[in-house]
Amino acid sequence: MTTRILDLDREQLAALRGRALTDAVAAAEGRTMVGEVFGERCALSPHPDGRGVHNAELVSAFGADIVVLNLIERAWDGERLTLPGLGTFDSFTELSQVIGRPIGINLEPGDVPEIRRAKPEHAKRLIDMGAAMLCITANP
Repeated sequence: MTTRILDLDREQLAALRGRALTDAVAAAEGRTMVGEVFGERCALSPHPDGRGVHNAELVSAFGADIVVLNLIERAWDGERLTLPGLGTFDSFTELSQVIGRPIGINLEPGDVPEIRRAKPEHAKRLIDMGAAMLCITANP
């Protein structure tokens, strides 16, 4: 029997990927919270030394089981992720461990910056760097 996502602690949540994540969400029968945030934004402005509270931390503290980063091109150069208030990360796995949640990435088709475009090679790269899930969205 699969454990429901709402019964997992922060380390177990951070480790969820792929089928294990899908199964844990399904086992929760609609009781999963997802918070989407912009990668480059803080809820509370960081101090000059970089300390602060990032929106990913805030939505996690308020119950999000999964954090989805949108507008990834503003915080990720393709190699490193820089989040105000949190620091710089070499992988989404590292970020997951810090905030205790699986990290999803929002990709879009069409006229968006290349690094955020929904393409197979971008999807593979993000998953290889530890993204737990990908959301494909399109805005009119």
